Amino acid sequence: MTPHPQVRQSGATPRAPIPNDFSLPLLSQETRGLGRPRFPSLCFFLTAVSVPPSLLRRSPFIPIMEGQSRRPAMTIHAFRLEEAGFTRSQVEALAEFMEGQAATKADLEGMEHRLETKITGVRGDLDAVEHRLESKINGVRGDLDAVEHRLETKINGVKTDLEAKINGVKTDLETKIAEAKAELKAEIAPLKTETVVVRWILGVVLTLQVATFIKLMVA
Repeated sequence: MTPHPQVRQSGATPRAPIPNDFSLPLLSQETRGLGRPRFPSLCFFLTAVSVPPSLLRRSPFIPIMEGQSRRPAMTIHAFRLEEAGFTRSQVEALAEFMEGQAATKADLEGMEHRLETKITGVRGDLDAVEHRLESKINGVRGDLDAVEHRLETKINGVKTDLEAKINGVKTDLETKIAEAKAELKAEIAPLKTETVVVRWILGVVLTLQVATFIKLMVA
């Protein structure tokens, strides 16, 4: 098979941009700073040849590219390059690479949709976790309130018991003190009487002695 005339112009500047169906950066590592193409032969015929748009427009598979995966259409367009003068091995290598490596807008949209679905699921899980945690927190708060109420009830009971005991002890002490005072008064009363009697006797004795002394002095 005679190569396409444009293939012989390997040293010439490409006449037209590469179709949007092909991703040249995926074929070459030069854009990633590695210095040399990974597939030099594929890069050569992609950069040296511009596929006529009429070939792509004549493809009956163009309508299936809208809203579906572009890889089947990309493969079809790659095989259409055979009509432009490429060998079957080159076309098959390009088709295999495009099917296995090239990412399309539909792929990205599908990935975006899957990621959005996962993110939505994760958000739903987070909302569910938040709801469960709030329920648990509310339950713990209710338990704390119940414990606080029970402790307050116990404290009030202990306080009442202590006040009753203190009042009882106070009453007992007051009663005992009153009884002790009464006993002391009862014991002191006879002593007072005896003191009065002793004082009276001493007064009488002293009076008699003074009278006797005066009589002796007069006699």
